Amino acid sequence: MDHIDQKTIELFHLGARSVEASRKVIARHLEQCGACRHLYEEVRGYYREVGVENLQETLLLDRRTPRALPEVQKNDGFPIFRNMHVRVIRSIRSHPVSWSAGIACIALLTFSLQLIVRDVNPSYARVGAGYLTAYNQAEEVLWKQAIDPSSDVLTLDDPLTVGKSQAARVIDVDGDGTNEVFGVFGWGTQGLRDDSRWRNVLAAFNADGTERWRYTLRRRVSIGTQRFSDDWRFYQISAGDYNASGTPYVFGFASHVPWYPNVLVKLDARSGSLEGEYWHLGMFPVVRERDIDADGVAELILGGQNNQLQQACLAVLDPRVIRGQGPAPVGREIEGVEQGAEQFYIVFPGSDLKPYWYDVTNEVTSVGWKADSTLEVVVRERISPALAESSSPVLHEDCNLYFYFDRKMNCVDVRPSDAFSAIRQKHRNLGLLQKEADRSYFEHLRSQVLYWDGTAFVRKPVMNRHFQAVLDSARP
Repeated sequence: MDHIDQKTIELFHLGARSVEASRKVIARHLEQCGACRHLYEEVRGYYREVGVENLQETLLLDRRTPRALPEVQKNDGFPIFRNMHVRVIRSIRSHPVSWSAGIACIALLTFSLQLIVRDVNPSYARVGAGYLTAYNQAEEVLWKQAIDPSSDVLTLDDPLTVGKSQAARVIDVDGDGTNEVFGVFGWGTQGLRDDSRWRNVLAAFNADGTERWRYTLRRRVSIGTQRFSDDWRFYQISAGDYNASGTPYVFGFASHVPWYPNVLVKLDARSGSLEGEYWHLGMFPVVRERDIDADGVAELILGGQNNQLQQACLAVLDPRVIRGQGPAPVGREIEGVEQGAEQFYIVFPGSDLKPYWYDVTNEVTSVGWKADSTLEVVVRERISPALAESSSPVLHEDCNLYFYFDRKMNCVDVRPSDAFSAIRQKHRNLGLLQKEADRSYFEHLRSQVLYWDGTAFVRKPVMNRHFQAVLDSARP
């Protein structure tokens, strides 16, 4: 006879009534046919493992009908297709080599699929521990560019590079759906590094980590009789399409060692070509981007101090107009550089604690916006310890004043920090100050906020006339 089908062999093993009449014939065939006998042994082993030794023990038995077993349903009606995990275990035991090869193929296929679907688009980047490192949205490392593995450069706790985006930026410059990465590397947490070939470089990398371009800053400048060597460090950057023109730019902020002067370079983000420079006789550790006048252009809001004026300052630059130099006393300008075209340039007064300053100038340390779009500018004064505590090991005490501006850059309010109020009261108690810090005191400070009109500082909120002239010349 032909080979016996698997269903009949299972019914034979279970002693079903439907095969009772042919049991002797089936038994004789199993003795003579090795293939069917092998199948029978496999079926018997299966039922032994699942704990069913005869038909009376299986729940599949229907005692109300002549049929021993229910009708076979498609795919899952017959017992041998149930408890498939048991069959898999038996098969692995019987054919370990075949299963090992199969599992290896499945693992390789799974790994290949993961590579295909893995996010390889840089979402952000960091500069630190000697590397520029790019990450995807899942915070997985995509690639590293070695800058100086022997030392820790520009880590996240550096006061000049607060946050993960100050020393590195990520934007799509060519519209291909993947981001390019931009980084600067020259400012170290443990001091300025003189030997790094990256110290005066702003570099761009493609999404896969290959270098796209690099811009190297080399300048020699003079201020009066003072000559400055070609020794520059980039300390932070900004990047983006600031006026939705389809042309992205990168702005690099660099300082001459050790703090002064500073220069802002504007580069075409796609090619690295120089588009403009703005020079400043101080430093801008605070860099923000925001459309403050709702004209569709995101301005650069820069906070810091002007070393020549010895005052905290805030500059608002239109990214389309990057040129010239910031205000300075007569005879203290950078030679050969025209007047700057800032949209606004503002300086902040010192309080009556100025005679007790630890530093020669106050400085802007933070810029933010309140819920009503009011601009908040934090101005820090570093105060030497009070005379009665001159033996204190503390070199200085920091206290802040908060200046608030509306959308037209009109200063509308000044408020003290708790530290400022406490330190000032301490000086009053020592007889060093007389005036009480009442409402009129802060109103006087507000009135001392000055605006550069392109020629002189004035008390009313005005734009720089040079910026206004650029706007007028650009109109059709």
